[in-house]
Amino acid sequence: RGFIWENRISNSQKKELELTCYDNLIYFMKSETSMFFSRGKPTKAVVSTICKKWGIKVKYSYLSITHPKLPLSGTLADVFTSDILDSVKKKKGTEYVIRSVKDVMNVLSVGKNTTIYNIDKGGRGVEIEYTRTTTMEGMVTKVVITGKTDKAGKTKIEAAVKKNTKKYGTLQKVINKDEDTKLKEIRAEAQTVLKEHAQPETKYEVTALDIPWIRKGDKVGVCFNNDKIKYCIVRSITHDAGEGTMVMEVRRC
Repeated sequence: RGFIWENRISNSQKKELELTCYDNLIYFMKSETSMFFSRGKPTKAVVSTICKKWGIKVKYSYLSITHPKLPLSGTLADVFTSDILDSVKKKKGTEYVIRSVKDVMNVLSVGKNTTIYNIDKGGRGVEIEYTRTTTMEGMVTKVVITGKTDKAGKTKIEAAVKKNTKKYGTLQKVINKDEDTKLKEIRAEAQTVLKEHAQPETKYEVTALDIPWIRKGDKVGVCFNNDKIKYCIVRSITHDAGEGTMVMEVRRC
């Protein structure tokens, strides 16, 4: 389901037709908004209000928090992710995924698919190959929490938390605490950041025979080095209908 966003016709001997198609969430990527929500609104209510204004049905089954005041501006896609759902992820420590299912916007936690496909090797397995990459890019081992800035321009440091600095060195992130947020809430956010980013990240790129129903955010079982099945979350996926293959970037659960 979706829209033909762009078409290209080549009037050559082959007479080729190329179509670029998107589901209805493309409108969130291409449209800008400016909205304001007062302090104390739950995530689900904020998302539902925005979707109702834009005439898009939503099924919200992700976690929810109570937000501080939300002055929102920018593309709707950035508003949903950076301004709203990323705040929930930082506080709750659970990743989310946004999908369009039969023209309904679904917001849910990753790994909630009821059918879990195993990408196995050998015999009747579908795995062709995989590549593993381990990187320190994006690591954070220390989080500094800052507060108000005085008249002289000096910013007060409210707290600092760290993890694995002796092993990997100091890779620092600064989080500013606004007046509407308690210090313990920002500390919890900082701990979530360290939990996710205080160690090198290992990613796998798996090429396999195509299973068309696997989508970003699904849990799948993958066999590495003819070992036992390891459960992973699909971070991105490309289906190649012509070749009958798929390429997934996954991370271990």
